[in-house]
Amino acid sequence: MAQVDAIAHRYADALFQAALSKKGIESVLSDCQLLRQVFESDETLFKIIQNPLIPEKLYNNIFLEIKNRSDFHQVTENFMRVVIKNHRQPLFLHILHHFEKKVKAYQGIKDAYVTSARPLNQVQRDRLHQVLEKRTKAKIFLHEKIDATIMGGLIIRIDSFEIDSSLRTKLQCIQQSLESLK
Repeated sequence: MAQVDAIAHRYADALFQAALSKKGIESVLSDCQLLRQVFESDETLFKIIQNPLIPEKLYNNIFLEIKNRSDFHQVTENFMRVVIKNHRQPLFLHILHHFEKKVKAYQGIKDAYVTSARPLNQVQRDRLHQVLEKRTKAKIFLHEKIDATIMGGLIIRIDSFEIDSSLRTKLQCIQQSLESLK
């Protein structure tokens, strides 16, 4: 998996540099998000791109069909040709993932994964968003998840940093403290 990740990083870096040099970051990002959505929403298509034994001509035809429905940036088109020519289609979604992360970093955007026991209301969401942007000095994109087992509070993860103020964790800490007194 490390080798796959390294290859995907190299291709994502190349795509990022090409998009940056052509001043097409936003367009290429939009193209990549569309391509990822197409491949993730069609199970048959997903299986085809994961299969290294499919002939290159079929991949080219698939890309042409997708391209005919959208107006891709020239960098995206060239990138797709290189991926197909080098038989890296099975890594395509990994490459797109790394490219999107690279663009977010370039734009100063961080993903914040927030777990709560019940859905946050808009006021809570806005306040949390505001506090996280102030603390991280970055633009924050919130990803919310509901997990009733945390009972209350929040678990917030940004990059490798995590704040766990859940009621479940607090109760576990109290339980461990009480057990250590025995």
